[in-house]
Amino acid sequence: MAMCADIGEEDFKSEKVLSDELNCDVDDIVNIELNVCDTQPSCLGGGNSEFIFSGRLDNLASSYCALRALIDSCESPGNLASEHAIRMVALFDNEEVGSGSIQGAGAPTMFQAMRRIVGDLANNYVSEGSFERTIRQSFLGI
Repeated sequence: MAMCADIGEEDFKSEKVLSDELNCDVDDIVNIELNVCDTQPSCLGGGNSEFIFSGRLDNLASSYCALRALIDSCESPGNLASEHAIRMVALFDNEEVGSGSIQGAGAPTMFQAMRRIVGDLANNYVSEGSFERTIRQSFLGI
């Protein structure tokens, strides 16, 4: 961040910027949570415009591909008639940084859901270790 000669570092503190915007004293601000995101529009680049430059594209593209693959794997009813597995895709709000949050990839939600599904569908076939075997046979176990 470049500093102007007449503007000091103190003027760039988050609390100061926020208090100026809200017309309040800095001391009136109890706490701040700052979320930063790229607001630049997507664009094409490369010698032949063959690249897409866009924030969050990796998450959007992988989510689309996962859902498309799930849908395509069920094109005809016969595909599922003798299915002994559950086809499932998990998409999370937060990965990397927010993984441990309640909606993040590191939260126990996925395993809790799978445990409930296995428990409900196994009914008469429930045996000790059913859930563990399910995880071992899934992509999660790899």
